[in-house]
Amino acid sequence: MNIPVQELSEKECGTLEHQLLLLRECLSDMKHFYRQELAQLYFKSFSLELGNIMLSHREDTDRFTPHINKYDFITLGFLKLVSRYFSSEHTVDFYAESLCISTKHLTRVVKEKIGKTPHEVICNEIVHQAMLMLEDERIPVGQIAEELHFSDQASFSKFFKKQMKMAPMLYRRKYEKK
Repeated sequence: MNIPVQELSEKECGTLEHQLLLLRECLSDMKHFYRQELAQLYFKSFSLELGNIMLSHREDTDRFTPHINKYDFITLGFLKLVSRYFSSEHTVDFYAESLCISTKHLTRVVKEKIGKTPHEVICNEIVHQAMLMLEDERIPVGQIAEELHFSDQASFSKFFKKQMKMAPMLYRRKYEKK
C-alpha cells in the first residue's frame, strides 16, 4: 500500500518489451561470437529506457513518500562495489571498510535484504565472470585465475569446483558441446 505502482502507457510497455526481446534473442544464441557484449549492451539499453520512463513519470512519484531506508542504501552501495571490484577484492572486509561499517553489520544487512551473505554475493559474481571467460576457449585457465586475482590456477580451480561442483576444464568441455 505504501510503495507506489507506476502505470505505463502502451507505447512505454512496447519499448520495454522490445528491449527485453532483443536481450532474450541474444542470450538464446549460444554460438554468437559477441554474445556477452551484446547481452551487456541490450541490458544497458533496457535499463536506460526504463530509467527514461521513470524520470518522465517523476512528477507522479513526487507525491509518494519514499520508502528507502539506510539498509537499502547499504545494500545498494555494497552491490555497486561488488560489481566494480569483485575480480580484485574477494574479502567481505574490503567492502565493509569501503562502506565504513563493520563486517558483521554488513553481513546482517545484506542477508536481511537479499537473503544471501556478502561472501555468497561476491562468490556468485566471481563464478559468473569465470563462466563467461571459460566459454571462450582461447583464454587459458591460468589467465582466468590471474585476471580474477587468485594466487594461482590451483586455488582458482579449487574455488570454481567448490562453487560449481565441477572443475573449470569440465565446465569448458560441457559448454563447447552445446
